[in-house]
Amino acid sequence: MFKNNLKNAVKSLRFYTASRPWAVRRRLVYLSESAATVILNLHRVGPSDHSAYAALSPTLFEELVVFCKRHFEVTTVAGLQEEAKRPRLVLSFDDGYLDFYDHAMPILEQHGIRVNHNLIPQCIESGLPPLNVMAQDFVGKVPQTALDSLDVPGFDSPVTMATSQKLSNFIKFQPDAKRNALAEYLIPQFEKHRRFSPTAMLTKQHVMEISERHEIGAHSFSHASMGAETDEFVARDAIQCKKYFKTNFGLNTNIFAFPNGSYRAEHLNIVQSAGFNYLLLVDNVVNASKSIERGVLKRTTFDAHSRAEVIFRGTGAGTPVV
Repeated sequence: MFKNNLKNAVKSLRFYTASRPWAVRRRLVYLSESAATVILNLHRVGPSDHSAYAALSPTLFEELVVFCKRHFEVTTVAGLQEEAKRPRLVLSFDDGYLDFYDHAMPILEQHGIRVNHNLIPQCIESGLPPLNVMAQDFVGKVPQTALDSLDVPGFDSPVTMATSQKLSNFIKFQPDAKRNALAEYLIPQFEKHRRFSPTAMLTKQHVMEISERHEIGAHSFSHASMGAETDEFVARDAIQCKKYFKTNFGLNTNIFAFPNGSYRAEHLNIVQSAGFNYLLLVDNVVNASKSIERGVLKRTTFDAHSRAEVIFRGTGAGTPVV
């Protein structure tokens, strides 16, 4: 307990220091002199629904939008080809949760901000979130007695709130075929509990509306961790994504976001050869101009529990320009 309290106190002090006006000015000067581009990777925005996969509060999301609008040229991935007088920043959402439409989109409209949003065709079709998110929904919404009886083949820890992230990682880094088999085994266990409900996803109608304002990319066809897959799988997935967005929405998307930060170097050429000009990774660094030229863009993971943390992470969380 003492170690956790000390760790949290140190983090809070770091966020507080980095959010002071002098620290923000120094960081912005560094980003400007480096011709840097910050790409923040977000997922859920909404009030708490008790899932272990917590959403960013709408209040803090609006703090982020206001802060970014004040200090950056906020643009889309395609907009990175345009000239800018200030450091550029992209808000890049993944997965396609309904709370984007309900909570994030009205805030973005109010402030006149466009974002990049990378969607999973399988989730649009099924209406279900990725399996690892369903597992975190289950962990947060049912009593511990239900978690005690959950059988997860191959997972070597008790299932608790404290191990929810470990469980999520165990599931999402499985090869696609094994993850599908896990889904067939786990989902019936989830669904038999009255208090369980999975995080809601965007429908096709929502996607059509969102695409009129915001930039749409692919987040693989089934949220596969590509580092666990063959080159043939990756090539097939990219082609499937191209076809899906063109057929269903008339979109010729040229943005592909690799799920879970998982890929091998050879995958970059494979996906670009399928017609995706921009590849989004999660390397938790800030982009130098050469990254923009190559079309291989690094994102920094964004989450926050205070205004100070919003500011700290909003400038790239102190990460270097690479």
